[in-house]
Amino acid sequence: MVVGLLLGNAILPAAAQDKKVLGVTETVRLEPEGVLVDAKLDTGGASMSSLDARNIRIVERDGKNWVQLDYHDDSAQVTRFERPLTRNALVRPAPNAVERRPVVMMQICLGGMRR
Repeated sequence: MVVGLLLGNAILPAAAQDKKVLGVTETVRLEPEGVLVDAKLDTGGASMSSLDARNIRIVERDGKNWVQLDYHDDSAQVTRFERPLTRNALVRPAPNAVERRPVVMMQICLGGMRR
């Protein structure tokens, strides 16, 4: 299953002289866990991305909904993430199909920039 990730503002520096050249695929670090993930960059205006996650659960903590999920990297290392539920998104994984997926905020680091 895939969980939606709100990544906040665009990952581009404000000043033109600070621009960095990035490839279509870059390694990003999910903070604060420090997990490295290969990410496909999109120059469109989307503010959300997705992460292949397993064992996604909605739990209640202090009266609020939180999302627990497991991420399996290429070496089979499992990292558990826990974030407040931001919202739910409806996605269409196939024609005539609709899935409701949780969306969480995650901080990422790419090319020395954090967002």
